[in-house]
Amino acid sequence: MAHEIVLGEIEGTAAHICSSVTKINQINDLFKYLKHEHATVAITASEALFACFKNYSITTTIIPDGLSPEQQAVYKFLSTKLKTYRQRLLTDLSHRDDAVAVHHLQTLVEMLVLQSSDTPTHGVLAEQVIDALLSPNSDKEDTLSHFADTFMACPDVQLLALRAIARCANTHTSAPPAAKRAKSSANATDTQTHVVNNLYMLLHQYELPTPDMLSELPTLSMMFSSVEDEFTEEPLDTADNDDIGDNESDDETLDLTVASAAAPPPPEDTTPVVDKAISELHKSLAKAFSTAWLEFLKLELPTEVFRDALSRLNDQVIPSLNNPKMLIDFLTDAYSLGGVAAVLSLKALFTLIYYHNLDYPDFYKQLYALLDTSIFYVKHRVTFFPLLDQFLSSTHLPAYLAAAFAKRLMRLALQAPPSGVEVTVQLVYNLIKRHGSLKRLAHRRLTDEGETPTIAGDPFDMMQEDPAQSNAMDSSFWELSCLLQHYHAPVQTTAELIKTPAFRKHPQPVAKMAQGSYNSAIQTTTKKPLDASVPLTFIPPTSLSDVSTTFELWQ
Repeated sequence: MAHEIVLGEIEGTAAHICSSVTKINQINDLFKYLKHEHATVAITASEALFACFKNYSITTTIIPDGLSPEQQAVYKFLSTKLKTYRQRLLTDLSHRDDAVAVHHLQTLVEMLVLQSSDTPTHGVLAEQVIDALLSPNSDKEDTLSHFADTFMACPDVQLLALRAIARCANTHTSAPPAAKRAKSSANATDTQTHVVNNLYMLLHQYELPTPDMLSELPTLSMMFSSVEDEFTEEPLDTADNDDIGDNESDDETLDLTVASAAAPPPPEDTTPVVDKAISELHKSLAKAFSTAWLEFLKLELPTEVFRDALSRLNDQVIPSLNNPKMLIDFLTDAYSLGGVAAVLSLKALFTLIYYHNLDYPDFYKQLYALLDTSIFYVKHRVTFFPLLDQFLSSTHLPAYLAAAFAKRLMRLALQAPPSGVEVTVQLVYNLIKRHGSLKRLAHRRLTDEGETPTIAGDPFDMMQEDPAQSNAMDSSFWELSCLLQHYHAPVQTTAELIKTPAFRKHPQPVAKMAQGSYNSAIQTTTKKPLDASVPLTFIPPTSLSDVSTTFELWQ
């Protein structure tokens, strides 16, 4: 009930202010409610203030020419209050209540639309709004999501946001050396967590539109095409001027000594339009997009953001960059970290090597080092194994390199889960089909017939990091004899591929196999129909129970 009384007071005060210019000093009362702890009161006060400014056609702090002294006094007073109001809205974009922050954002954008694009304060206000959204004071997930969903469809907003992201990232980066950038990113502290999260909230959702798409996207002014219809052009009624200056507030008031003052003329209809060609706009967006990502990747990123950004680079970022080679240092540093970071950077790095002529001699050496038992249990194995098959598909790879990968995969198969064994054996088979010299490893015997091969008798060095020094060409696939005795029948079937001397089947993709797990293996096995004649006992029973045996058990 108390809130309803306050809301009634706010509406009444706003009605008085809009009814006569002599009441405009009461606008100070509305400012007090902006600080109210209740969200509904603060939002209502903000709406009332904005309605008052629109009632008197005050959309900018610049006083127009051609006004009488009385009009200038009114305009100057209300312009000063507009500046204070706008600054309060910018500050409260970090409000603890998301509803207040979202409302203030909507109001600020509407202010931006009401200003002419050629007004000096237009660009300043646009930068202030986005900079306030990206400030490092707190995480603004809900407010930024509203901004992205509502306004980022407009090309003009996209350009402003991308430039603000680049500017904010450049301000907060310490620009570490390229050799240490990925390492520091993976071990980022909490000092820049807020700014990184705010920047990434906008950046990772944005995809650069094509020129054809740009021509169909709305501008910000088109979104608010009905805003200007809300203006009222009623003359200011100054017949009752006794209340002017009577406000007891400590805030600034207007002292009018004249009998009347006409309302300033409304601004001309100067709805902003895109005056550049679509191609030029696309070039500007592409440049801003590239700068924003390159500056963002210089920051110290938390581990989650670092990994998510790596996973997006190949499909979402590289195709839209003006110069993808600018990512070389970041990707190579991430790849050299090993582990999950290396796996996530694989695809983007290979794209630079294959399509952008990146010379990276240690690519296969570091790829070889990624093959260990942990790779079968990470969630990124679904993308890693198909990529590994793609990287090893070239028939121009040296024989020793192909043999080292094949032998390492066979050794890992001895410790892998059933689904991992299947994908591993299939990768080895694909290598044998592409590199005929590997057939000798499938048929070579390291021991005399009848003897069991051992790891100690295998010349292959599993601990050797350099595939050229692993002695894989002198080894054999003796692990195959173990896999043919595997408890999981599909593993035995897959291992038969390598045992067959002819190798007649074509290489097969491994993407589906890489999705396997213990759960999928159990589900597949339990769905198979069972033979109706499955034996349940060795001796057919002649009765429900053997009486003598039953009594013996009770004794």
